[in-house]
Amino acid sequence: MSAQASAIEDLVLFVTYGGGHAAALAPVMMALDRVSVSWRALALTTAQGHLARKGLATLSMAEIAEAVPGYHGVRRVGRLLAQGQNQHPAVSSEDTEAYLGVGFHALVRSLGLPQARAAYAEGGRQRFQPKDFFRAWFLRNRPAAVVATSAPRSERAALEAARDLGIPSVCVVDLYAPFEIEWCASPQYASRICVLNEPVARRFLDRGVSEERVVVTGNPALDRLALLDVGRLRRESRAAMGITDDQSLVSWMSQPEPGRHPFSGAIGDPRLPEHTERHLASGLAQRPTLQ
Repeated sequence: MSAQASAIEDLVLFVTYGGGHAAALAPVMMALDRVSVSWRALALTTAQGHLARKGLATLSMAEIAEAVPGYHGVRRVGRLLAQGQNQHPAVSSEDTEAYLGVGFHALVRSLGLPQARAAYAEGGRQRFQPKDFFRAWFLRNRPAAVVATSAPRSERAALEAARDLGIPSVCVVDLYAPFEIEWCASPQYASRICVLNEPVARRFLDRGVSEERVVVTGNPALDRLALLDVGRLRRESRAAMGITDDQSLVSWMSQPEPGRHPFSGAIGDPRLPEHTERHLASGLAQRPTLQ
């Protein structure tokens, strides 16, 4: 499949960030290949590497940004915004420039230059939601459908732009949507919202989302877990760590804690993971049967 930024009429268009977003949508892309449905994927940030490892071709923001009406020259602006920022090794400088340039230019078109500068100074790329960009791209190329996950910036913007233009759209909610429901439940969001299970579906219904818009599908990225021999993996992993059957195993999974939550604004404790790990180590030292 070609990844050239040509017209995409009659294609299903995916818009995805990396990490769990691309992981949730990659199986859907492969399923469409099996039934000969044409598609393309706009892969943002680290999504290109993830999809390439699956053998899936992508479009990049650098390829399409300046071809969209009203966005010529945005990479020059993005290059200025990128100065002094940490560059992710899996993301090209060209894509970084295009992504920042598109996001900021859409902010300018929405708010005006002074307000856009203030918004970016306060929240950085967290303030990006380039619906204007996706509306212009869709008007030029008119995809048959748009598919994305519940991410709050470009994916949200793409789904809302599709809704505005009457283009069928699908949002795959990867997990429980504790914060994403704030925008996913909007009437301006996707035509269909695919959720993990019935409790998540009920939360959407309780927020007033119509039954026809909410579909329980699970998360495609998790389908492979049903094929695992959990008992065998448990025995092998415990043996590799030297843990016997009469010992308990405590697994501690951690990630960086932000000082301020990007969605709710709630104040967090960046040292919480460190404190938790220290308390676990102290407690385990007093319980030799725990590992």
